[in-house]
Amino acid sequence: MSSKITPIDPERDALASTVTDLVRIVGRLDKKVDDYQCENRARFDQMDKRLDGMDNRFDQMNQRLDKMDDRFDQIDKRLDKMDDRFDRLEKNTNERFDQLELLIRQALPKQ
Repeated sequence: MSSKITPIDPERDALASTVTDLVRIVGRLDKKVDDYQCENRARFDQMDKRLDGMDNRFDQMNQRLDKMDDRFDQIDKRLDKMDDRFDRLEKNTNERFDQLELLIRQALPKQ
């Protein structure tokens, strides 16, 4: 009986050694995966902070642009008022020139 057990022992020892090596390799891989996950989380956190900062800057820029747009609207309204005023002045001036022309024609002797 001992002769039959002897050949199995080296195969079992080799198998146990292989399984032990495999467990060690899987343990190292698991550790590396954990390390990479931690590193990736840290990088994603940094990216999130950067993106939050960019979002804040874009929000500030949008607020500034909205204020500038409001100012341009006010300027546009003022220009419209000035344009209306100039139109009225031009109409008034044209009417006066027409009246002046009529007075001059009436004052000139007829030929």
